[in-house]
Amino acid sequence: MFGPSLLFTYYLVTTLVRSQPSADVFRSFAGYIPDEHRVVHHEWQNSGKFQGDIDGVDRNLLKLPEGPVLFNALKNKQLTWENGVIPYEMDTAFSPNEVKIMEKAFDSYRRNTCIRFEKREGQTDYLNIVKGYGCYSQVGRTGGKQEISLGRGCFFHEIIVHELMHSVGFWHEHSRADRDDHIKILWDNILPGMKSQFDKISAVLQDLQGENYDYKSIMHYDSTAFSRNGRNTIETVEDGFTQVIGTNQDLSELDIVKINKLYSCKAKKKEKMRVTTEEPRRLIPQVGEKKPVDSGEKCVDHFADCPHFAQYCTRASFFFVMKSYCPFTCKHCPGDRKIKKSG
Repeated sequence: MFGPSLLFTYYLVTTLVRSQPSADVFRSFAGYIPDEHRVVHHEWQNSGKFQGDIDGVDRNLLKLPEGPVLFNALKNKQLTWENGVIPYEMDTAFSPNEVKIMEKAFDSYRRNTCIRFEKREGQTDYLNIVKGYGCYSQVGRTGGKQEISLGRGCFFHEIIVHELMHSVGFWHEHSRADRDDHIKILWDNILPGMKSQFDKISAVLQDLQGENYDYKSIMHYDSTAFSRNGRNTIETVEDGFTQVIGTNQDLSELDIVKINKLYSCKAKKKEKMRVTTEEPRRLIPQVGEKKPVDSGEKCVDHFADCPHFAQYCTRASFFFVMKSYCPFTCKHCPGDRKIKKSG
């Protein structure tokens, strides 16, 4: 059996993002293996990234034990963008028409949320939008220059809005920890080797924000994603929505609500995506209430090695594990001031 120190080191290792310069320090422990998964299918699935289009994710994160929600990039202000402003630089390889399509996607966020995509003016943390291979992004603000790729086949409004919502801080809707209450995965219809694309994100990494599952989310897979035979790989529990998932062309009503909640945006009048009475039935089934946090719980480190790893309290790659297992060392106890994340 692993001792506490080695186990703690293992948890740190499983949070590595490949681009982090500190990775070599931990590769000597527990044998870190980078993601070698490659996807060859629809254009948005062509990048070889986690779930087709998410960059910088270690698959070992999905193996963390289920349990109470301890952390979520969506609620963690250290992994969101300050004041909702997302600086960006853009590859000069894009054509004027491609730039226009991107600007329209930026405008969708401006009109409906407090998120602002603005040209970089020296900020340390920013998006580097490149004309790469496939369509992919990282989730939230990862620190420094982070790449978002919009390559061949990516220049559709809905695809760009989707990738930008990853950058804002959201995972795919179908990967919610409670997804089995709302959709069915038809495993036999999935391409060989692609079943991992339908993994759920561990509850350790997720907070559903008290919001319902959204069949119309711009972040939802379509019903035949990664299909080996043209048949459905996803069907909805709620009748009438299997052909709806993955077809929205802009932010849904609930996408807007969730973004505004995450960034504490002031209420805005929604300009689009109103739910009409023509829907066959209620759009989104109810999600159970979150369990309250025990305010009387003592704030203590869970491993003796926490002080030794204190330097990782402010690293984006290790933040969720350090916050969960070393709250005292990292000053994440109630009443403590939040630590500013380092690059």
